Amino acid sequence: MGHGGFPLASRIGHREHYYTVAAISLLHGHLDVPYSSLTFECFMRGHKCYGYFGITPTLLRLPVVALLGSHAKGLRWESLYFNLGFLVLAAGGWWISRQLVALWAPGLSRRANWVVGITASAPALGASPLLWLVARPLVYEEAILWGAAFASVAMGAAIALRSRPRAATIVVLVAADILATNARPTSGASALFATVVVGAWLFLRSRRAWGVLVLAGALVALVTPSVVDVAKFGHTSPPYAHQLLLGGNPKRIATFEHFAGLNPALLPTKVVSDLQPNALRLYSSSPYVGLAQDHPLRLWPARRGETVWEPTTSVEDALPLCFLLLVIALVMIARRARTWRRARGPDPALEAAAVLLVGALGALALFMMFPGETFRYFADWLPVFFVTDAVALAALARWLAGQRGRGRARAVIGLCVVLFAAQMFVEGSLAIQDALTSGFAKSAHCSGPLNPYGPVGTVFCPDSVFKGS
Repeated sequence: MGHGGFPLASRIGHREHYYTVAAISLLHGHLDVPYSSLTFECFMRGHKCYGYFGITPTLLRLPVVALLGSHAKGLRWESLYFNLGFLVLAAGGWWISRQLVALWAPGLSRRANWVVGITASAPALGASPLLWLVARPLVYEEAILWGAAFASVAMGAAIALRSRPRAATIVVLVAADILATNARPTSGASALFATVVVGAWLFLRSRRAWGVLVLAGALVALVTPSVVDVAKFGHTSPPYAHQLLLGGNPKRIATFEHFAGLNPALLPTKVVSDLQPNALRLYSSSPYVGLAQDHPLRLWPARRGETVWEPTTSVEDALPLCFLLLVIALVMIARRARTWRRARGPDPALEAAAVLLVGALGALALFMMFPGETFRYFADWLPVFFVTDAVALAALARWLAGQRGRGRARAVIGLCVVLFAAQMFVEGSLAIQDALTSGFAKSAHCSGPLNPYGPVGTVFCPDSVFKGS
């Protein structure tokens, strides 16, 4: 990759200006947008076009739109927001990792803490579905990116507030919660549980005003997405019967006609899908890997026709290092919880990890109830990995520090490096394929202006896949 480069947000999709157009509309006092900015994705109400995407990316564009007006629709500005989203997510992931490493490996030096913290966030940042999001940035991808980004900031603020209550941290926590849920509710909800727990803790610790403020912020973050939907559609969830994409088809509409668009019956199917092995297609030549899970293994109580499935894969196949660290972290948390039950004393490390992990897993379960499935939704796993990567690597750092010989240390580090390289290879290949083919919809262009990835784009060129199909 060093020879070719991986330019963030190099490709811009055909609906790239939706959020900018929505910001222009918002400045003029309405929430509808021109049909041309969404086309078949429009939800029609009163002969007006509305988008069901979160409002946070629109709000973030207001300052630029207020200054530049329609000139803010330049590709340079659209790419800038994706880059900013990536930076916010990186900052939030590092904030979570550094604090958890300090709690789970308190004996490490300050420098070692920083190194392990950065290392813990790296697999979820540089070798994750984030590459997929920024390689072909469309409306969906930006909503997911900002939801995960602000959720990670809120999770970091929740830990910081628990250890050192400060008014500025409360402001960051509440603002990040509201922006996260209004970008993408399922991923934005990752920090809400931690926010409620911290708010209750402050209230019970004689900081009642601060506790009430945090709890009120969590409530606002919870209800504002529905408030925005009511303002757009007159209902707390999008009216799929009026979406042009579904074309009034009763069977297709029924797939999404559930409370808040979520169907709990899909949870077993989605869990097995995300954890099912052998879900990656391997090739002997470029592009070497591909998504192999074209259809779900439907489990009761899900019924036929209740999912909208696009090609995807599983966590252990696409994210082998993150999956290994997830297993290690769960074992370490379970062991520490068993020790805590016997001692019954305060354990800040266990409390922080457990609260964040429960919230992240709860939000992930909500996402799995959504009828749609596609690989970009794997970004909803990022809040989970920010916690488990940090806990597992902190535990490994402590264990390695106690080893006398270097053999075991080299073996463990070598295994992590190999898995990280495999994860980077898979994620990079899948992201570049998606960018070059506009979502696997047409033949790739692996040379010329449509390939901004240089030699890397050629290495992962999916032309051979399409020619053979």
